[in-house]
Amino acid sequence: MIGSIKGLVSVTILAFAGPSLLAQEIVHAIAGTIARIDPANSSITLQLPDKRTVSFDFRPHVSAPISFDKTLRDESAMASGLPKEANHVIVYYYGLSPAIAVSVKDLGKEIEELTGTIVGVSESNRTITAQSETGRQDTCYVSNQTTVETAYGAVDGTKYSPRIGEKVNEVCNYDAGKEVAQFIQPQSD
Repeated sequence: MIGSIKGLVSVTILAFAGPSLLAQEIVHAIAGTIARIDPANSSITLQLPDKRTVSFDFRPHVSAPISFDKTLRDESAMASGLPKEANHVIVYYYGLSPAIAVSVKDLGKEIEELTGTIVGVSESNRTITAQSETGRQDTCYVSNQTTVETAYGAVDGTKYSPRIGEKVNEVCNYDAGKEVAQFIQPQSD
């Protein structure tokens, strides 16, 4: 009898909580160069480092419940809030067709992009060193303002555990004389 009551309570809880849990959209991130902003159609197009382009619809008032890291949300803005000279950005989005942009982060004018393998990790300094196929190495600081794209959505850098040998795409810029990782995307093997 008690077992069937517990089962009934569990089913009832899932019946009410399930739809809201299942309907939550996970926010992902991608970094690129602004190719076009179309205010008339509320869209933005990015050119990626491999020269592909990807477009996003902007929805200033998202009606779907979203899972978006609070730190990253606080560090980003709507496309209308971007400075006119913005060039390199991270777009935070959900969905695929259409992809819906919920906010963007301006990365500034001077960035360094590197695709390579992590060859060094300093947990005490919160840095990673990645080496490209040509042998170029970059050491970047990773902080809560670093966006890391994972299979489970975009998270801040303090939630990332880099591994030596891991392949990554990274975008860094200089802040107060230090190279700071702005975007990291681990590559699947």
